[in-house]
Amino acid sequence: MKYLICKGRHRRKLTHSAGREYIKNRTDISLRPEIVNKRERIGDIEADTVISAKGGKSCIAVAVERKSRYYIFRKMPDKSAASMNNALLEMLKNIDVKTITYDNGSENMKHDELNKLLGCESYFCRPYCSADKGSIENRNKILRQFLPKKTNFDLISQHQLDTIQNKINNQPMKVLNCN
Repeated sequence: MKYLICKGRHRRKLTHSAGREYIKNRTDISLRPEIVNKRERIGDIEADTVISAKGGKSCIAVAVERKSRYYIFRKMPDKSAASMNNALLEMLKNIDVKTITYDNGSENMKHDELNKLLGCESYFCRPYCSADKGSIENRNKILRQFLPKKTNFDLISQHQLDTIQNKINNQPMKVLNCN
């Protein structure tokens, strides 16, 4: 008994519902129209957040248009649902948005409000399946080349983010026949 890691102590089982809020009116990604999966039209968006280093409250709301791979992002003061909606509304105001695909983070709890403002539908990835939003995960890796994991986003301005956004969007991509 003395050589066991837990040494006979009883551990409490954690449940998924402990302190977790669920997203209301959540539509699973499996119900997303086939035209979105084929990338045949402009206006299908994948959205995510990039978190700051420990000690920083700020984070970055990121979105990528699935067909053109156009990548846009805005700094948010915190990871709240209201901040996410404000950032996405500002980023997507000049785009005819048809669908937005989110992960299951708490920052996406108010997706219904954004749907009404933008006139679009929202879909959610399966839990712990980042591959469901492969375009944005790929672009986030490129963003991390400019802003490594230990970067405190409280110290980064939106002007600096705009410069990084232009560099990323102006890189040639083989998938877009821009050799």
